Amino acid sequence: MFIPWKGQPFLPEGNRRASAEALVRILVIDDEPSLARSITALLQSDDRLIEACGSVAGALARLNTAAYDLIVLDFRLPDASGLAVMDWLLSHDRRESVIMISAEQSMDAAVGALRRGAADFLLKPYSAEQLRRSVSTVLAKRQQERSRRQVHQRLESSEQMHRYLVENSLDLIYTLDADGRFSYLNQRIESLLGHPRSALLGKHFSEIVHPEDLERARFSFNERRTGPRATSNLALRLTRNPFGETESEEHGPVTIVLNAMGIYNRTDSRAPIHYAGTYGAARSLPGYQASEPNGGYQTYHDPLTQLPNRDLFRDRLNLSIAQAKRRKTHIAVLFIDMDRFKLVNDTYSVGDGDALLRAVALRLRQSL
Repeated sequence: MFIPWKGQPFLPEGNRRASAEALVRILVIDDEPSLARSITALLQSDDRLIEACGSVAGALARLNTAAYDLIVLDFRLPDASGLAVMDWLLSHDRRESVIMISAEQSMDAAVGALRRGAADFLLKPYSAEQLRRSVSTVLAKRQQERSRRQVHQRLESSEQMHRYLVENSLDLIYTLDADGRFSYLNQRIESLLGHPRSALLGKHFSEIVHPEDLERARFSFNERRTGPRATSNLALRLTRNPFGETESEEHGPVTIVLNAMGIYNRTDSRAPIHYAGTYGAARSLPGYQASEPNGGYQTYHDPLTQLPNRDLFRDRLNLSIAQAKRRKTHIAVLFIDMDRFKLVNDTYSVGDGDALLRAVALRLRQSL
């Protein structure tokens, strides 16, 4: 049986010096002063600030000016039932945890308290250990809930920051579904090309690719590959909306450098991974004049095969070497030679030789 404490509650010096934000605030509501004092002394510790009152009116007066982590609440109070305090907490959307204490032997008191969200219900007489254990359990659960809320808030803040960065990026960022239709576009699409993004969502990516670059974009804009083999720094031209407002006074195509990769997911850990779409980012190249044939694309690509030329090869090779040195990895370069190609030109014609080169180049683009 719990024996009421007859003396004054012990308030350690360290408790008074502790930061108010770090303290666990507990409100004891009991109309028997000796019992309230003994509960206070029993639960007191350096990290707890405990207050006491003896009526519903006194409790509501305190709750109107302060928030608590835990309320130890007697069921029978002089001016009303302790359930009135719980009703007030519910009506004001408060988060305090409640342990109800009652001498009532009927189930009505326990059912009424638990229906109102009480964390625990103790019948008098109870032992000191029962109360300590109940308080410790309730506070531990409360801390777990607080930690979960903090994690959720951090994740939500992180997602909001990510959305902000994506939406305000200088790059055109998009995702495609498995059929090559836009499932997401950031607002850069409007300032760069003048297309309302709402009009492009659900449309095929070919709607904005320059007609002469469609063949080259077919295996890159809707990239399926990931890792080193995914599309990297590919120059393409996109078409402006002739009736839209853009950041430039030009009306011709916009040359961009594209990076894209496939998106893969699975419904559960046992299901196979399947292709879900493409994630891509495109950066405009303001230095390229749209009035020039193919913009700056032909500067770095062979006009016959549309494959990267030696200048672009050297640039990408130097970049790869620098990255390999920084990451302490290795790279490999594969040279492909068409054996006896001169014989094709001599036997047939230069036109047939060019056709063969274009066919081989197409095979390479489809395979790499």
